[in-house]
Amino acid sequence: MTTLHLAALPPQTTKGTIVRLLEQVGQINRDKIGEIQLRGREATVDVPDDWGPRLVKALDGPDLANRNIRAWCDSGRTAQATTDHFQRLTRWLGMEAEAEMRQTLQSAR
Repeated sequence: MTTLHLAALPPQTTKGTIVRLLEQVGQINRDKIGEIQLRGREATVDVPDDWGPRLVKALDGPDLANRNIRAWCDSGRTAQATTDHFQRLTRWLGMEAEAEMRQTLQSAR
């Protein structure tokens, strides 16, 4: 699944509004739409991988309640790479903290 991001949504946008937008403008069937999460004026929608680029092309820029919405997508691989990056960074910070602690103990002796 690919995560479709929609931004600059009008206030009071509901999940039903998002579904209708995807069906009418994006030409995707309702049964292919996955989980929808709304956060203020932004939304994320899980869609099949092959639909991501098509939906971005159709939904990036159209007018919805007198506002031009923005659309982009992340594949599952991108999200996994980001998670791996932060896990690695956390591990390195832990290693650095341990090294500083050892160095402080040695200098205190």
